[in-house]
Amino acid sequence: ESDSLNKGKLDLQFSKSSMTEILRFVATNTKYPLMARNSFDTGKVFVLVKMHKGGIIEECKAFSDKKEIKAPILPKIVIVGYQSSSRQSVATNKSNSNHPALKSECIRAANMLGDIDIPEWKDKNMEFGLAIEFVIKPGKGLDNPNELR
Repeated sequence: ESDSLNKGKLDLQFSKSSMTEILRFVATNTKYPLMARNSFDTGKVFVLVKMHKGGIIEECKAFSDKKEIKAPILPKIVIVGYQSSSRQSVATNKSNSNHPALKSECIRAANMLGDIDIPEWKDKNMEFGLAIEFVIKPGKGLDNPNELR
């Protein structure tokens, strides 16, 4: 399918160590927005990253649909938000399909990619996609606000 086609293009664009470093950086620097977590907004966000030589970010755009990205997409990153189990039972668990807070956070994190040293983007312009999924899980210790996590 198109995923295997995407993977082939990515192999030409990034070494395995560079791809791992990019994914680790994005995963570490993407936070689950509190407002989205409290409203149980979950889902996938796809970010198109356009970069000039030397790792200079030209543009980052977020989409809800993977089809909007016409560039190779890196493997999915999952961001987990924790909620107390008592809150989850009363929540409607309705997802906002447009994900404004999630998109905004993904763009913020993607715009910092120029801060890391990736050999492949030193000497050429690049375009690639990020797939970031936000999920909510019941959190341990969140039912008691005095308990440290």
